[in-house]
Formats: sequence, C-alpha cells, structure tokens
Amino acid sequence: MNSTRPTANPPGHESRAATLGAGALLVVAGLLSYGNSLGGQLVFDDPSSILENPTIRHLWPLTTVLSPPSGITVTGRPILNVSLAVNYVLGGATPWGYHALNLLIHVLAGLTLFGIVRRTLARSLRGESTVVALAVALLWTVHPLQTEAVTYLIQRAESLMGLFYLLTLYGFIRGTEAADPTLPGRTGLRSPRRWWFAFSLLACLGGMGTKEVMVSAPVIVLLYDRIFVARSFRQIWQERRWYHAALAATWLPLLWLVAGAGGDRGGTSGFDRGVSWGAYLLTQGPAIVTYLRLTLWPRPLVFYYPVDWVHGPLAWGETLVVLLLAIATLRALARATAIGFAGAFFFAILAPSSLVPGAEQTMAEHRMYLALAPVLVLLVLGFHRALGRVAFEQRLALFAVGAGGVALCFGGLTWARNRVYRSALTLWTDTVGTAARNPFAHYNLGVALLTASRVPEAIGQFRSALDLDSGYAPAHDSLGVALSRSGRIAEATAEYERAIGLQPNYGRAHMNLGVALAAAGRSRDALAQFESAARLDPGNPAVVVNYGGALVSANRAPEAIRLYEGALRHAPNVPELHFGLAAALAALGRWSDAITHDQAALRERPAYPEAHVNLGVALANLNRIDEAIGEFQAALRLNSGNTEARANLAAALAAQQRLAEAIAEYRQLLHVQPDKPEFQYNVAGVLAQAGDTRGAIEHYQRALALKPDYADASINLAFALARDGRGREAIAEFERALTLAPGDSDAHNGYGAILAESGRLTEAQRQFEEALRLNPDSADARENLERLRAARQR
Repeated sequence: MNSTRPTANPPGHESRAATLGAGALLVVAGLLSYGNSLGGQLVFDDPSSILENPTIRHLWPLTTVLSPPSGITVTGRPILNVSLAVNYVLGGATPWGYHALNLLIHVLAGLTLFGIVRRTLARSLRGESTVVALAVALLWTVHPLQTEAVTYLIQRAESLMGLFYLLTLYGFIRGTEAADPTLPGRTGLRSPRRWWFAFSLLACLGGMGTKEVMVSAPVIVLLYDRIFVARSFRQIWQERRWYHAALAATWLPLLWLVAGAGGDRGGTSGFDRGVSWGAYLLTQGPAIVTYLRLTLWPRPLVFYYPVDWVHGPLAWGETLVVLLLAIATLRALARATAIGFAGAFFFAILAPSSLVPGAEQTMAEHRMYLALAPVLVLLVLGFHRALGRVAFEQRLALFAVGAGGVALCFGGLTWARNRVYRSALTLWTDTVGTAARNPFAHYNLGVALLTASRVPEAIGQFRSALDLDSGYAPAHDSLGVALSRSGRIAEATAEYERAIGLQPNYGRAHMNLGVALAAAGRSRDALAQFESAARLDPGNPAVVVNYGGALVSANRAPEAIRLYEGALRHAPNVPELHFGLAAALAALGRWSDAITHDQAALRERPAYPEAHVNLGVALANLNRIDEAIGEFQAALRLNSGNTEARANLAAALAAQQRLAEAIAEYRQLLHVQPDKPEFQYNVAGVLAQAGDTRGAIEHYQRALALKPDYADASINLAFALARDGRGREAIAEFERALTLAPGDSDAHNGYGAILAESGRLTEAQRQFEEALRLNPDSADARENLERLRAARQR
C-alpha cells in the first residue's frame, strides 16, 4: 500500500463478477460467524437503553426520538436512538430484531471497508486489489475482537458509528473518482461527483449523531485526500476546500450534542471524574499493546476489563512502545505515505477513549472496532509482499489459503464467543472467569444470579465483590436486596445503610432501605427514605412507584396521585407510572380512572401481568365480571404462577356462580401456596356456596390453624358446623369467634340461634338482643328474637 499514482488501471478495472463474488462471500462469512448471536438476550446496559427508554416507543414525534434520556448509553446520541426506535416499532423489545440489525450494520461496514481498500489499492496492485481487499475485509468482519461491538446490542453505538465513518470515506473516494477525467468511461458523461460528496457529508453528520469517536473523520478524510488523491494541500484547497469545510462543519452539531449531554452518560468519563490525566494516560500504553496482541491472538477476550492503574517498568515500557509507534506514524505522515495514513487512522480512532480519562474502564474491546482495520491492512499487505517473488497464480493460491485459513479460525472463535452473550448469566460468568480480580464483574454476576432467583449464589458474588473493594456502594446495596429476599431484613437494612454511608446521594439505596423498613413495619421511617430517594433520583420510575405505593399504604392516596401525575408529565410512556397511578386511584374507589391508567400501562407493555390483574379488579368492582375474568386469564397466560391473578379469577368465577371452575382454580392456588390462610378461607366459602359443607369446614379449620385470630374464618366455621348438625362444636366455635370479633352482629345472631336450638333460651335471647343493638336493621336477628319471645310466652 503506497501513495504512487499510476495513470493506468482505473479502480474499477477488475472483473465486476469477481467484485460481486467477493461481496457475496463477505456477507455469507458474516452471517455464518454471527448467526448464533441472534438468540442472545438483553445484557448489562441494554435494558436501560431499550426497555427503560420511553423515547424509542414511537417514531413520531421525531423531536422525542431525537432527544434520548440522560444518564444512559444513548444520551447525546440521537441517531443511535432513532435506530433503536426503528427496532422497537417493528418488533418491540424482542432481542432478535436488534441483533439482526446489529449484524446487518456490521456486514454493511465490512462491505464498505472492502470497497475502500479495493479502490485504494487498485492503482498499485493492478489485478490483485480485489483479493487483497477481500482478505482485509473478511478478516475484519469475522474477527472475534469485533464481537463486543456487534453481539452486545447497545454497542451498536460503535458499529453504527463505524459504518458512518467508513461511508464518509467511501463517498469521498467515489466522488474523487467521478471527478477524474483520466479514468476510462468518464468521457462525455456528466460527473456525479457532487452526489457522492453530499452522500459523504450526510454520512459524516449521521456518525456525529451516533458516537463521539466520529470526531476524527474530517481529519482522516483530509489525510486520505492528501496521501492518495491530491499532490499537495494547495491542490486540495483549490479543488475541494468547500467539501472539506463542510465536513469540518459537522463538528458543530457534535459539540452541541456533547454539551447537551453534559457528561451525563452515567458519569464514567471526563476530566472531572476523579482520575488524573497522567495516571489515566499511563494505562493506555498497556491497553494499546493489548489491543495489538488481541489482533494477532484474540484470547482471552474480556467483556469488562477491571480498572487497572498500572505502575512500574512494564507499564512504562509498553507506553514507550506506543510512543515510538506514534512518532513513526508522524514521520510517515510527513512523507505522505500510506503507512502514515494507516497509523493516523489507528491512533485517531483510539484517541478519544485514550486521551479522555474513564473512571470505570481503562480499556474496552469495542474501541478497536474501526482501529482494527488499518492493523489488518498492514498485516495482509505484509503477507502479500512476502509472497512477492512467487509466480502470480501460485501467489494468489497461497494468499487465498493463508488468509482463508486465518479467517476460518477467527470465524470459529467468533461463533464460540457469541455464545458468551446468550444471557447476562453466561456473560458475567465468563467475565469473572477471565477477570477474577474485578469487583465489578463479581457484582454483575451477582445481579444476574439474583435475577435468576439463585439468591445464595448471588450473596456469595456480592461478598466477593466487597472482599475486593469494601467501599463499593452498589455491591452493599445489591447484597441488601439479596438478603432481603432471603428474609434477612435486619442484615439487609444494615447493608443499605452501609451503601448510603459510603454514597449519601445513592437514590436506589435509599429506596431499597425504604422497602426494607416498610417490611419491618417502620412505615414512617420508610416514607422518609422514599422521600430522600425521590429527591435524589426523581426520574427513576421505580423510586416514584415505591414512594407512591408507600403513600397509598399510609392512606395518603391523594399525595400519591399527585406524585404519579407529576412523573407522567415528564415520562408519559412509562408503564410502571400508569400502573402505580391506577393503584392509587383504585384506593380511592375511582375505578373508571384506574381502568384508564391500567389500560395505558398495557398499551406501553402488553406483557404486564400485574396491570392485567389490577385492571381486572377495577372491572370487577364496576360489575364488569366477564371482562374482569378475561384480564385475570391474560395475566395467567403471561405468568401461570401469579397467585393474585388466580385468586381473583376464582373469586370472579364464584361471583358468576361458576362454582366448579372457581373451586378448580382455588385447588391450583392451594397446590402452590397451601400456607396462605386467605386462600383456605376463600375456597371454604365457595365450597359452602356449592353445598359441600364438610369440605368448607375442613378448609375453615386449615385457615384457623394457619391464623388462629382469623375472626371471619372462625365465624363462618361456626355457621358451617351448625349447618352440619354439630351443635356443640358450633357453640364452642361461636364463643371463640366472639372473643375475636365481639362487635359482629351476624355472629351474635348465629350464636343465639344455635343456643335456642340447644334449649338455652335465656342466653339465646341475650345474643339476639346484642345483635340488634349492634345492627338495629338486622331483620334475621329481629325475627329470631320475636320468635323466641313468642315461644317463651307460650
């Protein structure tokens, strides 16, 4: 690869069939290497940018899509957000579609790289530019170092930016070819140069709206122009100054986007992140040397490298190597050579992440997505030159076998690497295996285990993270969540308090502490924590939902409604907020309004079983029982283990006198949760309604065994015993029931009736009189009293 400009052999002189065949081979290789990535799930930052991103739910209004939320990967990257919105509109949150578009972007980038290298080499390699360009693009496409940028969904930021970057350069190359009157086939034709240049500018603008690494594109295009097209910068000024000025003008929207983001993409990078520039820069020598090693030997690959503030002779030595490479690049650029361009391209891509300190990662494999291309170009050309003295046919055969063999190995490694991204659990298990001293990896593995309900293992991983970094507040917070799920509320509370002590402004820890305090019955203290969480993290729907729920539990539903309505003004498409508002409205008996918001929650998230349940409850309270049953059944289709849905379904069926179906639902419920006294009580009621008095007695007794002070169960058991002719037992049960609920008029009336049957008339009369005192409108008690008095008078 050099800057010599022969006047013969135009860039398009090789066989069109060979070019199309090479492109087809690239597509097939990409699909084969990444085909198994389509089954991967959302991992790490994917949910926050996809599931929790309300701005991608619709493509209109466009201003919403172009204004992604703050604090996540898409912040300040509107074109990336648009691409996610396209996926969401077409397929919702199903990961398959996102993976398919990521793969399409990557394959298109590989094809564009092939076009760039082929057209750049065509004048110097004559008949071999296609095969050399194919080798470069093939190795780049299937290289396992690319998996993080392709298979990890939200790193579409890197691959989409890479595609725009390559298209910018490709459009420029085509524009300059179209303008060259010496190329065969151009005589007498109207030059399409302006369209290719316009295409290049649009691609550059798209890249600026995708990721900040695009910042170097105008400089790289200018260097390409000087090294491969123009003979001097004077010629560039004379012929293409307006194009390059327009390209540089795309920096303005990038500056605007960066300023708008305000460093608010999770607070992980910038000069104000507590990391000195010198300390961070010293880590980049070893990082770049590692990148180069992984280019040749891509093992082991690590999804999330630990923060490594390296020191000592080795770090200085690797930094010196990188410094020498940079000096060599500058010298080659001064001579306007192709090697200088390759070096400049490599360092330009890595410069943003190498020069701006990052507090969480000192290196990441996705940063090599584009930087891998110039390294592979130099390696492939070196191999090609090593075969220079071999006959043409033999050289092509050896070259094809060598490059093809390496590509086959790389493709197999990529296929294997994609399997690591199948789930958060597989990803973080692999990361812990390759970076055992990384507390962040242990922490995220703990989160994945907790999500999979493997709570004891999650606790172990959180403790491992804290052994490596005892000041890691998120690990204390998540350990608290795991302990809370194990029923160890006191220990969980202590962990939340440690997290807050380390990081007082940690909104999620305040929220979780509030949940723990509420579980411990400390409602007032819980509300105080929820208030702190809402103040510190007002945009977090989980905080609003928990705070609103606590207000409802504290009989402050009007305040909860105001809280939800305020949150919905800023985030109208968050289903949890609609769900919470519906629950608060239901607490005030505003069933129609509750239905409106439950339905809104389901529009935003159709697979939301809890919203189906609450919607069913609201419908049932408006006597729309058939619709309510449909909602409870929908909830069970989504989650067959949802006991609240099944209990409400059974109650609704019973209300329609579909007693056999109701009993069947209660039986399933009790199979899952036999120790729930309310379920035992409810099935007893339906059995009694169906005429199965003995079955009802059995379940009332089970309810009381689980909850001895269950007054309603005791009262109904007494009535059931009376109906079954077991008068003595009924009297004993009524006596117990009235110690539990002395103010229950029906219980006094029932007790009086069984006493009267036993001949204890005086006691029976006192019970009827007490029943009427408690409820003067009780017709049964009045009739019983009158009959008793009449009988006694006779």
